[in-house]
Amino acid sequence: MGIRTTGTSPRRWSRSWKFSDIGAHEVRLLVTAGDPRTVRTMLPGLADYLAAPPAAYAHLPIGLRANSTALLSLRPANIRLLTCKRSWDGKALVVRLQEAVGKKTLARLTIGVPGLGKSGDQENVELSFKPFEIKTVRVEKDRRWSEVRMIEEDKP
Repeated sequence: MGIRTTGTSPRRWSRSWKFSDIGAHEVRLLVTAGDPRTVRTMLPGLADYLAAPPAAYAHLPIGLRANSTALLSLRPANIRLLTCKRSWDGKALVVRLQEAVGKKTLARLTIGVPGLGKSGDQENVELSFKPFEIKTVRVEKDRRWSEVRMIEEDKP
């Protein structure tokens, strides 16, 4: 036990007191209300926002060109995009997805070619998820895709 020397007479520290020098703590809290089903579908996105709010860059162009197409689109909201990176061999895009609210889900990942804006220039990938399942998808430059192993990025 240590001696606390605050004040005029020293006092013994209680054994229940604990001290730690681990720096400042940052706590973020979000309160939401509504229909439980609606709130549950919002949770993955809200958790992402609390953990890492989106960055805002003033130098990016404002607005989209009329003929632009998104590179990736993902539905429904309970499927989270965990990773989007170049494959180990540098020849493809690797996308890691997770079902985040604990229910079986049929998800749609839409892969497009930015700048072309033609509806035929998209590939729809339908994926079936078990509760909390994580899947890794390899997308080739010609938009062919396949599910792959998480680390090795090859077919199981």
